[in-house]
Order: sequence, then structure tokens, then C-alpha cells
Amino acid sequence: MSKKISNEKEYESAKQALRHAEKALLSLKKNLYPKNKERYQLLAESYIDYIQKIRNQIDEYTGLTKAEEIAEPLWISLKGPNISSGKAPISTLSEYLENFRLGVQKVTEYIEEGIIRRDGRPTDKIRELCNFKTRILPGSLKIGVSIPTYKQARFGEDLKANPVYLATTKILKGARWAILREENEIKDIFSNRKERFLILNQIDRITPIDKGKLSTVEFYGDIVRDYEKLKYTDKAQRKVKDALNKEIPPEMEICEGKIREIDLDRKEFKLRERPGDRKDLTCYYKKEIRDDAIRGLDKKVKIIGELQKDEYDYEKKINVKNIEFIN
Repeated sequence: MSKKISNEKEYESAKQALRHAEKALLSLKKNLYPKNKERYQLLAESYIDYIQKIRNQIDEYTGLTKAEEIAEPLWISLKGPNISSGKAPISTLSEYLENFRLGVQKVTEYIEEGIIRRDGRPTDKIRELCNFKTRILPGSLKIGVSIPTYKQARFGEDLKANPVYLATTKILKGARWAILREENEIKDIFSNRKERFLILNQIDRITPIDKGKLSTVEFYGDIVRDYEKLKYTDKAQRKVKDALNKEIPPEMEICEGKIREIDLDRKEFKLRERPGDRKDLTCYYKKEIRDDAIRGLDKKVKIIGELQKDEYDYEKKINVKNIEFIN
């Protein structure tokens, strides 16, 4: 049977194959399950995969899959070394969606209140605005993202006036810039330096990393219809990091050294073996930096963050915003 149904004859053939497979699975349930549950589970797995594959083909042919995709303004498709047939480690899925949500939340807060929060929680209003609902298509790891209702919007107001929608489109515009081969400047898209630095940080948050849990992330749907589909890989990582280095605000600092003594509970590590025999520096990071910190253990890195000094102008600590690996 072909991978894709293209005519009525193949459609009828697929339905017949589905009926046969379902009858075979039903027979296993009646005859084998009561006697040997472990063997039933082993044999049923291949039937489940086969039945799901046929159902997906039928749904695509009848238009059900397309209808489901149209129902959501944004879809995120994840691919990686441990992702196949719609299955993925829950940590990978939840971590990426949370990074995406937090990124949109930060940009939404900037749009609504004109601030970029460095610590503390945003208001209940902002958190409620960014409380996304998701839908996962059967047989694939495609997550549909609904834009939460903007309660202050007037009846019938265009979705594009929703600040969460605006925040999402800004991040996706930045993602598109990151994957383009042309040497266009990010400042041509975001002229305001404060906003540009904010957007770059959120793009960095959702960029697949080299040899990471995700190899490719695709964005598509009504929000990205002007671009058809954004295929985002770890090749964008270098471009984003370089742009961030150029956009470091005056209050930010760059410190080099090796990461030592990571304390995952306290979210801190020591930066040692620093140029010029500088003293060890305590570095504090937020959870979105955790994987980079672990990956950088015992490696030479460049830390970008807010450096705090004591009353004698000695370095006290640094709040890490980004970690760049030095070859």
C-alpha cells in the first residue's frame, strides 16, 4: 500500500486494510489478552502502529488532517534523535513548549506594558494572556497552538490586534531572519535596540542546539502563511549568538573562563581559569540556561550577563543571559 492515498480506489483499499487490521487486533484481545497480557502487548504493538498509519493516510485524504491544521493559527513540528512516529520524551516536549511560552510572554509584556522584566513574575493578566492551549495530531509530533482570547478586545476585533498574536509574529519574524542565507541585518526588522535584544534572546531560547535533543523545529500555519513554513535547525544558532554579542546593552558584560561546580538546585556555577588570573566568578542562571550550563561543564565559555560589583568595584556575581562555547 502506498504511503499516500491519491484516488478513490486506494481510499477503498485503505478502508478494507483498516477493517482487516482492526479485526485481527480484536481477535488478539478476545483470545490472547485473557491468557497472556505480556504477549498480547508485544503482538498488539505492530497492529497499533499499522492501524494508526492507515488512519492517518485516510484522514489526510478525506481532509480531516487539513481541517484540524486550519483550526489552529500555529503549528510546531519537532524532530530529533529520540523523536519518531509521534513519540518523544516528555521532558523534551514540555521543555520546548515552556521555552516558547515564556518567550512569547516576555514579548507580550513588552508590548502591553513597555517593560522587559529581569526577575520576578509577570502580572496575572500577562500570564493568563499567554496560557496557550495545544493540540497534537495523531501519528505525528505536530503541536497546534491556540492564541488565548484577549479579554479586553472588543467583540469581533481582528485576532491580529491580540498582543499575544503580535508577540508570536515578532518572534517568528526573528526566527525567519535567523534561517535566511542572505546577510540581512536584524536591525532592518527591529529598529528599536531594546526590542531587538529582547527578540534575539527569545529566538535563542527556541533555537535547536548542535547535538541537542532537537535537530529541527518547523513552524507553519496562518501566523506564518507569508513564509509558508519555517524550518529551523541548529545552523541558526551561530547567527543568533553572533547577533546577540553585537547587541549587548551597556549594562551587560562578557566574561570568559571554564564552568566548574554546577549547583542545579541553586542554579549557579563557578567561572574559573579566567584570563588575566582573575578570581573565580559566581554565575547565576535561569532554567532556560540550564542545558547550556551542563553542556559547558569543564569547557571554555564566554558568559554574557549582568555583572554586579561590590562597593569597592570588585566583581561580585553575574546573572547569566547567554552562554557561548569557545572552540
